[in-house]
Amino acid sequence: MSKETFGSNVKKLRQAHGLTQSYMADALGISRRAYIDIESGKALPRTYERYEALAMVLHVNISDLWLETLDFVTETTVTIKR
Repeated sequence: MSKETFGSNVKKLRQAHGLTQSYMADALGISRRAYIDIESGKALPRTYERYEALAMVLHVNISDLWLETLDFVTETTVTIKR
């Protein structure tokens, strides 16, 4: 799997949850620019803890972030718990 696919998965999940890039950056403790680089496939999270935080905020397992397709994600199946 490529960084681009990972980033696309993160973006799709974030949008399905109705979250902003700024919210995600704050939740991960990184800058918005660093988060945008993850979504755009230019970078990956630098620590395992950031992968854990991404998975927790997006309500998925870490391994789900690396799937080639996210067929299980639709806007109607996502339950937001804030």
